Amino acid sequence: MPPRNKKPLFNLQVKIDPAVSKEIRRASREFFPNEISFILLGHRRKTFYHITNAISISLGDENSLNITTLDRIHSIQVAQGMGLTVLGDLHSHTVDLEKELDCRHDFPSGTDWLNSTPGLLEAICFVKKYRSGKMRSWITFWPGGVSPLKTV
Repeated sequence: MPPRNKKPLFNLQVKIDPAVSKEIRRASREFFPNEISFILLGHRRKTFYHITNAISISLGDENSLNITTLDRIHSIQVAQGMGLTVLGDLHSHTVDLEKELDCRHDFPSGTDWLNSTPGLLEAICFVKKYRSGKMRSWITFWPGGVSPLKTV
């Protein structure tokens, strides 16, 4: 087996407070199979992001939740009131292995990459429900406005 490339895909460091991570993952599992969106708040220094808070934006029956301009304006006002900065967006992806095959739902979709916002941190909380009923969730980050997809 060839050695794995240990070089990261992006020059990005993210620290998320454990309580924030736990709450995002809990909410994402609670609203399964629907998706949920968050605005991430905290502090930033160059490529280092420290997430200290998250605002839940959308709860819905659809699997295509968009963060609106009004949501962004509100989140900026909340962040400023707390002495924080808006760092980026997070939404959940869900897969129910009882109903569908596991087709790499643990990676941002092409739409996620293309709709990411330059200069902001992007994230997905993946929620996977196994046939046993057990659920597992984790969060993946990437820099907005950057895509590994080639356009031809």
